[in-house]
Amino acid sequence: LHYQFYCWYFYSLPMLHWMATSCSKSTNSMARISIHLTTSTAAIFGIEYAFNIFPATEKSSMALQLSHLLLLIKIYTSGLPSIAVEAGDKKEN
Repeated sequence: LHYQFYCWYFYSLPMLHWMATSCSKSTNSMARISIHLTTSTAAIFGIEYAFNIFPATEKSSMALQLSHLLLLIKIYTSGLPSIAVEAGDKKEN
C-alpha cells in the first residue's frame, strides 16, 4: 500500500475495529471485550509500524499482512453484513 492511501485509511481503522467488536453475535463478557480491545490495538499498531518502516522489510510487510488479516477476520465473524440484509428485508415488508 502506498503512504498516501494510509493517510486516508488511518482514520477508518478504529471505526472498523469498533464496529466489528460492537456488532459481535456472542455475549459481551469482560474477557471477550478485553480480547477484542487487545487484538484491535495490536492490529492498529501493527499497521502503524508497517507504514513507518521505509524501505519495507520482510518483518514490516508481514506485520501489515497479519494486521489486515486480523481485521478481515473480525469483520467477517462480527455479523455486520447480516445486520444490513435484515434491515433491508424489514423495509421491503
